[in-house]
Amino acid sequence: GDLGRSRGVGEVYKRQIQDRVNLLGVMEGAQVILGPQGEMIQRAWKAIPEHYPAVGVDTFVVMPNHLHGIILLRGAEHPGDNVTSLGDVIKRFKSVTTRMYVTGVAELGWNPFNGRLWQRNYYEHIIRTEEELGTIRKYIHNNPAQWSEDHDNPVNW
Repeated sequence: GDLGRSRGVGEVYKRQIQDRVNLLGVMEGAQVILGPQGEMIQRAWKAIPEHYPAVGVDTFVVMPNHLHGIILLRGAEHPGDNVTSLGDVIKRFKSVTTRMYVTGVAELGWNPFNGRLWQRNYYEHIIRTEEELGTIRKYIHNNPAQWSEDHDNPVNW
């Protein structure tokens, strides 16, 4: 069925590390082994609803140089309610994780990034049906197993 505004509209989100450098972890077979950098990204993603009560996070995966996730945006319940946009959420996520990463470079010896941590653009897609939501959840869940063919995998450039 239709997701509808009362439950929330799902947004698929894909965000890449600048220059697609593997800063967040490594692959061992079909499994992502996150470094402390990737674990920080994962914690920040899970914390999004703490900062935006009308936003939920659904299925997501942090890959060595990008992440895929579903964000659920709930519509306004009352006239005049402030509605959070995907752009607002992503802007804050990028800002928070960049600051945390810079601290990790300075204090923990993490590998530095070139210029900016995240690429400017991101992929988004509005999920309109439960069927589509299921398909995209499966795609995200299976993403690590597809790494050897992934165009974000540096060996495939």
